[in-house]
Amino acid sequence: MERPQVVRGTGRLFPTLAAELIEARVALTVAQSIGLAMRATRNAAGASQRAYAQMRGWSKTHQHRLEAAAANLQLGRILEALEGTGFELALLATDAEGAAPSTGRRLKPEEWEDSELIAVDAARRRFPANREVRRTSTGPTWWWWQHSTDARARTPDWTTERAMLVSAAGATVASMDPTTAAPQADRPRFPDGYGIPESAEGQLAWTDVEPRLVQSKHYWISSVRPDGTPHSVPRWGVWLDGRFWYDGAPTTRHTRNVEVNPAVTLTLESGTEVIIIEGDSVATHAAADGLGARLSEAFGKYADSGYSPGPDSWSGQDGGGLRVITPRRAMAWFDFPKDCTRFRF
Repeated sequence: MERPQVVRGTGRLFPTLAAELIEARVALTVAQSIGLAMRATRNAAGASQRAYAQMRGWSKTHQHRLEAAAANLQLGRILEALEGTGFELALLATDAEGAAPSTGRRLKPEEWEDSELIAVDAARRRFPANREVRRTSTGPTWWWWQHSTDARARTPDWTTERAMLVSAAGATVASMDPTTAAPQADRPRFPDGYGIPESAEGQLAWTDVEPRLVQSKHYWISSVRPDGTPHSVPRWGVWLDGRFWYDGAPTTRHTRNVEVNPAVTLTLESGTEVIIIEGDSVATHAAADGLGARLSEAFGKYADSGYSPGPDSWSGQDGGGLRVITPRRAMAWFDFPKDCTRFRF
């Protein structure tokens, strides 16, 4: 039975089944890998195809071809496009088991991030570039309507988009994906020689990491200025419901940065017991009789430092400058390299 067409718009999208996405990863061609590299670089810059093309000095059409049809481009143009991205195109001799030499590292298909060029929607069209793919156990409504009375029907593993970035003032937490479930843990990718174990033995659990985020009083947030240069600032805040909440004046350099590009990195102070959170910062607000009361209680850890916001501190139209960082991935280690662990939300 053919799946009905999904309308591309602002609504929820359920693209490729998880099994189909895995199969597509295994069958990746060199041209598709180039497309993934270009898209990953563009997404890291928080830019549209047009904006990224302007940054690099070529046309939007050329950027689209790099991402979707690299096989039709001259090799020189591809090598030029890959310069400065952290990716390179190379021929590597491998041993009988397919391992790369010490001078290079092969990127396995399953190691690509969830935002992928190869994901397509139910109409077999490439998944919109402004959406990120993740696993989901719910599935689209039409599937449940068609199979709710079929006892033999097996619920498939679906993939769907992450919630779109919410940057408007007054955004509510309900508009974001919940992150209370434990993230998926695996080993991060490091260059050869760092000694990162290949097995899962010794990995950290999220329950080892999250208490430190809750208990800490001092955090560093790094963002990107509109001109592309980095900016870091220490902030007070609280880790609650799987997210980081903090406040500040909308005129600060940090807030002006994230209003343009919400991508941020959150870290703690220690250089040996390390926690690095990558996510997106959006403006929000909190009702005094709900989230505001819980945030006020959590901010109580700063009472001795003279900061004790009340439950209604973030309930105004501007949210009292309240912002929330929703994590996308994280990395942590307390005994490098043995317990170095990556988390995906």
